[in-house]
Amino acid sequence: MKINDDIKIIHEDEALLVLDKPSGLIVNRSNTTKDKTLQDFLEDYLELFSPDEASDNSEASNNSSEEPTPQQIFTRRSGLAHRLDKGTSGIILVAKDPETLRYLMSQFKTRKVKKEYIALTHGKLKDPLIEVNAPIARNPKNRFKFAVVEGGKSAKTTFRLLNFKEKYSLVQAQPKTGRTHQIRVHLSALNHPVVGDKTYAPKSSYQEDKAQFGRLMLHAKQIEIYHPLSRKKVTYATQVPTEFQKYY
Repeated sequence: MKINDDIKIIHEDEALLVLDKPSGLIVNRSNTTKDKTLQDFLEDYLELFSPDEASDNSEASNNSSEEPTPQQIFTRRSGLAHRLDKGTSGIILVAKDPETLRYLMSQFKTRKVKKEYIALTHGKLKDPLIEVNAPIARNPKNRFKFAVVEGGKSAKTTFRLLNFKEKYSLVQAQPKTGRTHQIRVHLSALNHPVVGDKTYAPKSSYQEDKAQFGRLMLHAKQIEIYHPLSRKKVTYATQVPTEFQKYY
């Protein structure tokens, strides 16, 4: 059974689902989202909403003072242990039961998860290896953006230059923390915004990027976790999308 034609299943067992999300698919449902999200597809695939679960979830929403149960958290999140931005493609983890979700989320919280991204950026990185340790918060001048802000939440990312070709740098990014838009914000702060980034790249370059690439050039390539059943380290990886391959 497939989730849909565009979402690839990298791994599946009785506890865990590892997906390769395409660029352009929104992960979380919201009041402002009209298109079908990954959450919607997952609810169909995992058959998450039985009448009893839907009723429990509704009651929890109406009484927010009560601590949600693991089952309610699982149902609300449709098993999603984390998220990716709409434009970012790549690996995303989905739990099949509340205990697995709790275990995966605890690994993210305690920073035991190791993630590797591939990004195509504007210009050539000055150094082959750069570590950015700069706090991130909402941009005080634009609440729809994030920025490096003194007093923000700590954020650390390591960037490694893989190749430079045709005015673009192919970069490996390893975030040590999990702040919203972290890789995109840190690369923008280095004056090497991600190609196709409507939010953080200059408008002039974005229009050119949109015509040439048609997407945000950021891909979650690999993830290392402790498996919820074996409790042993496992690594899952995706194939790099064709848009990136010519820059290797």
